[in-house]
Amino acid sequence: MKGVPLIRASAFIPFVGFLEEIGVRVDPLLARARMPEAILAQPEALIPVHQACQFVAEAARREGIEHLGFVVGQRMSVDALGAFGRLVSRSLTLHEFFYTTVRLHPFYNTGGRLWLEPDGERTWLRYGQDRRIEHGWQQAEQLSVVLTLQTLRLASMPAQGPIEVQLRAQAAPGLRDVELFANTRISFGHPSTGVAVPRSLLSQALAGSRRTSPAWVHLERWLLLTGPAADFSGSVRQAVRTLLLDGYPDVRLTAAAIGMSVRTLQRRLGESGFSYSRLIEQERFRTAVRLLADPSIKVTNVAIELGYTDLANFTHAFRRWTGVSPSEFRRVE
Repeated sequence: MKGVPLIRASAFIPFVGFLEEIGVRVDPLLARARMPEAILAQPEALIPVHQACQFVAEAARREGIEHLGFVVGQRMSVDALGAFGRLVSRSLTLHEFFYTTVRLHPFYNTGGRLWLEPDGERTWLRYGQDRRIEHGWQQAEQLSVVLTLQTLRLASMPAQGPIEVQLRAQAAPGLRDVELFANTRISFGHPSTGVAVPRSLLSQALAGSRRTSPAWVHLERWLLLTGPAADFSGSVRQAVRTLLLDGYPDVRLTAAAIGMSVRTLQRRLGESGFSYSRLIEQERFRTAVRLLADPSIKVTNVAIELGYTDLANFTHAFRRWTGVSPSEFRRVE
C-alpha cells in the first residue's frame, strides 16, 4: 500500500528563513499548515509533503510572490538540504552529482521521482511530482530547478546555460528576472520537470567538491536508515512522530496534515492492521522512552511534550505500557 509522501524538513526551512528575513510573521502560516514550530530546529525530521507545500503556497499567495521558489533557491545551495544536500554536494563531477542525487532522493523526498534520461547529445535530469500534491508544488519545482542550475555553474557551465529547461507549470511569473535563466530555452506544461545538459559536460569537475572520507560513509548510511517509509502505516507513523512535537495530534489534525479525509485515513490504517489510537499510543511510548533517557528533562515536562493533560494521566498510561512508573523506569534504565 503506497505510503504518504514525506520530505525532510530541511527542504522547507529555507522558505521560513527567507520569510522571516523580509519581515513576515511565520507563526500564523505554520499554524494554518498545522506545522509544529519545533520542526524548525530539526532539519532531518520527516514531514508530509502536503503540509510543507500548503505552507509554501499560502506564503506565496499572501505575500504576492508567485516565484517564491526561484527567490529562495537563489539564496541557498544544495548543501543546505541537510545530510542529503551535503552528500550530493561532495560529488567530484557533474555525472556523479546527477547519479547521487537520483540514488539518494527516495531517502529525502517521496513526493516525487527523479531519473536520468539520455537524449542524443544531451542528458535530462527529470523530476516527476506526486500528483496527489495539489497546491504548492510549483514552488517546489522552482526550487529544484534553480538548485540544479546553480550546480551546473560549479561545472564551468558555458555562458549560454543548459540546452533546455522544461517545467510542469503552465507559466512562471518572474522567471525572466532570474539571472540563472538568462539565454536559456524554457517551455511549460510538460508532464515532468526537466533540465537538459550536454553529455560532454557530465565529466566536468565541480568546483569546491570534496573527496570521500569515513564520515561521509557514516552519513550516507544514516540517511538510508532514517528515510521515509514506503508503506502506508509506516509513513503515517513518521508523520505522527513529527506532529507529536506540538502535543497530541488528534485524527483530524493528522488527516489534514497528510492531505486525506479522516475516514480514508482510518480505513487505510485498518487495512494495514492498525487503528489510529494504537499507532498514537506506540509513538507516544517510543517518544517517552527517548525523553526519559535524558535526566535533564523532568517527568512532568515529558508528559507535557506528549500532550497529556496532567502527570497522573501520563503515569497511568506509562504503567500500562511497562508495569512501572516513569520515575521507576528512569532509575532502572
